[in-house]
Amino acid sequence: MQAKVKNDRIIVIKFKGVGCAISLASASLLTDFVKGKTIKELKKINTSTILDLLGIELSPNRLKCALLPLEGLNKLLS
Repeated sequence: MQAKVKNDRIIVIKFKGVGCAISLASASLLTDFVKGKTIKELKKINTSTILDLLGIELSPNRLKCALLPLEGLNKLLS
């Protein structure tokens, strides 16, 4: 994940990755969701946020796939 921040807001965010459909969908939805948000707002994003964005029920194994982009975002912010 790469992001451009201006005035403490994400103005551009992109990801490049290879993975299953759930992880790629989650990354795409997450990057769209975070555009325009402040760093403070981004730090509040959690598992529930990702599941709400996806809007589908996931098995425990697929949950790991869905949360991978959140892990990437958290690393980007640290």
